Amino acid sequence: MAAQRDIQPSGIPNATDLTATWRRGLIYTAMSALLAWHTLAMVVAPFDDNELTEGARKLLGPYLTILALDHGWSFFAPGVENGIRFRYEVATGAGDLRTFVPSDELRWLSPIRRPTRDRFRELLDNPELYADVVGLALCRDHADLNPLSVTLVEVRQKDFWPADSLAGKSPIDPEFLTTTAVKTIPCPAA
Repeated sequence: MAAQRDIQPSGIPNATDLTATWRRGLIYTAMSALLAWHTLAMVVAPFDDNELTEGARKLLGPYLTILALDHGWSFFAPGVENGIRFRYEVATGAGDLRTFVPSDELRWLSPIRRPTRDRFRELLDNPELYADVVGLALCRDHADLNPLSVTLVEVRQKDFWPADSLAGKSPIDPEFLTTTAVKTIPCPAA
């Protein structure tokens, strides 16, 4: 036997039916608004600041930052972010050359991963502005090694094809990387 709705003698549904209907409608409207908001954020995010997107970016900025959407379309192709990496080499007083890759020390889901990577990319794009300051800071960070100098290095990944993967190679093999010394900063004597 089918359940019947509780209808008042006047033919109007009771208050609980109306409340449930309103609740479903409100949830549907809220979810639709969230979907529209998120879609707008994804479309606006990759565009540079200009007169057309300036207002939208002010409104959407915090949302884009919290969800790490404040970048180009690279989230559709996650391998693209590995194209350029920053590393540095510390020449020690003992005659050793120690290599460090800061991005390897961060966990994938770390909240500071993206800002840290972006800072290093900015350094590589503008070494004349940042190299000396970063180099001296790294000298201080590695004071226990008695550093003589710090060399900032850009590592650029070359094309890596499926055939290379099938041949058992890795995109981080030396044959697929081009390294360029950006600047060598001498460390002050301790």
